[in-house]
Amino acid sequence: MQSLYSDNVAGIHPRFLSAITEANEGSAASYAEDALTSELEDVVSALFDKPTKVFLTQTGTAANALSIAGLCRRYRDWC
Repeated sequence: MQSLYSDNVAGIHPRFLSAITEANEGSAASYAEDALTSELEDVVSALFDKPTKVFLTQTGTAANALSIAGLCRRYRDWC
């Protein structure tokens, strides 16, 4: 039976866990200076056909909040 639970209550898919384990090997620079972030920026830049910066977040909620904050004028668009 397939469930549509939130990712907050369901276990991680084995392929994701495997990818995280593989990415966790060795050490890497932090703050977007690592090879994985650079590779992702190359993929996204190719997708949009222009140089693009990528800012990773831990959750979709954090990504949504940061996106909205980036679109709002400071101290003016809040009700």
